[in-house]
Amino acid sequence: MDLLRPEVKGWLYKWKEPLISILVTLLGLRLAHYGLSNHNLVLLIVGSTIVIISICVVVVSYIRISFSKFPNGVGIIEVKEKQIIYFDPSGGSVFSSDSLISIELKFSDKLGLIWRLKTEDGSFVEIPLNATGNEKLFDVFMTLPKIDQAHLISSVKNPENLSKIIWSK
Repeated sequence: MDLLRPEVKGWLYKWKEPLISILVTLLGLRLAHYGLSNHNLVLLIVGSTIVIISICVVVVSYIRISFSKFPNGVGIIEVKEKQIIYFDPSGGSVFSSDSLISIELKFSDKLGLIWRLKTEDGSFVEIPLNATGNEKLFDVFMTLPKIDQAHLISSVKNPENLSKIIWSK
């Protein structure tokens, strides 16, 4: 028996990182307030540090959520030491993020919106935007030279101009 509706579960899954970070921020504020009111410099410093770090995590996780979609698509994405591993029913593929030549956002009849990644050997890897682990691609894409973060996120949010190249070497 489920206590939460599927929509609520989906929302909580998507927003779990910022929600936890907000709770940690509140804990840091409580510690800093307690340290300030009791003239305890150690608690004030620890609480303030927790607040600063957790606010940074909230901002980064919000940007990552703007990029990702709810994972209900085909496949699973893993990233390990610059290796992108994509498992799908046909087997999937493994390639290095250093071997990427271009990133394209397209519409596929079977998979919906997909990332079409071209590698140095000329092969294409098509990964659905809503594959499980899609938020890991954001971190990989941010390591690419001269990538425009705002353009990347706006392309995902507003995919009306389909089949457009987001980045190329």
